[in-house]
Amino acid sequence: MNREKAIKILIAKLTDQQLFDDVLQPELVKAMEYAASFMEARPECGAKNRPPKCYTVIDTSYDVGIDVYSFWNKEDAERSVKDDVQTELANLREAGRERIVVQETLDGATIYVPDTDIYYEWTIVETDIR
Repeated sequence: MNREKAIKILIAKLTDQQLFDDVLQPELVKAMEYAASFMEARPECGAKNRPPKCYTVIDTSYDVGIDVYSFWNKEDAERSVKDDVQTELANLREAGRERIVVQETLDGATIYVPDTDIYYEWTIVETDIR
């Protein structure tokens, strides 16, 4: 999936265009700039050694908002999402929440508590590095 298609998917998921313009798009740009600067700072990770893609996790929740972070390989991104899901499940149970819904998808996961505004969503997007 290329960056433009990923952005279109995210726009479709977000109901607030201003939120996308003000928060998400700049965060995606920062994540990609960070990845590029990291590669420049580490010559051992030269162009021939680095993958042409990375896997960006878009982490959205009712209490924090949007967080974006990237991984060089899909397995690390998937592991991060699974770890985050387990952490949030433990936190919700510790807070006394009993009705917790977990939905896993091919590209992420969602947790929500019915009849509340409590939700967490993780989406993994394959991103081109330029």
